[in-house]
Amino acid sequence: GIRYRSGLAPADVTAPPYDVIDPDDRAALVARSDRNAVHFDLPVEADGDDRYRRAAALFDSWRADGTLVTDPAPTFTVYRMAYTDDRGRDRRTLGVIGALELSRPDEGRILPHEHTTRKARTDRLDLLRASCANFSCVWMLSLAEGLTALIEPDTPPELDDYEVSCQ
Repeated sequence: GIRYRSGLAPADVTAPPYDVIDPDDRAALVARSDRNAVHFDLPVEADGDDRYRRAAALFDSWRADGTLVTDPAPTFTVYRMAYTDDRGRDRRTLGVIGALELSRPDEGRILPHEHTTRKARTDRLDLLRASCANFSCVWMLSLAEGLTALIEPDTPPELDDYEVSCQ
């Protein structure tokens, strides 16, 4: 995995998923820090046709200068999110970030996202091709029972209790 080095404030450098960030949100994230992930995860059309190549170069420069560090071995990162739903109820979710091999959709094990626009697919593919990196997690759900017990962390969290918001 590739992550920010220790010492950077998570609320300053992290951003919500690219597809929920409007232009005002992006401007607010850019204003938080010149190291906010939105700089490479959401290049803007106004920056021209080479915006993906420039985003990839920025990502590479942050890796070179130590802003972003690579884990010494493949890892899975456990995360917990707490939030309030639309009805005002407190909710929690537990997840894992990591790389895995996927089966083809026609093999029946993976269902495609039902609302992905052609523009969004093209944007993400162009950024992936330019950077050779996937900056945005792909959310998947599993109906298998017992997974939470398998990913229960056995060490204290590296980061705890911070909020990411565009407001």
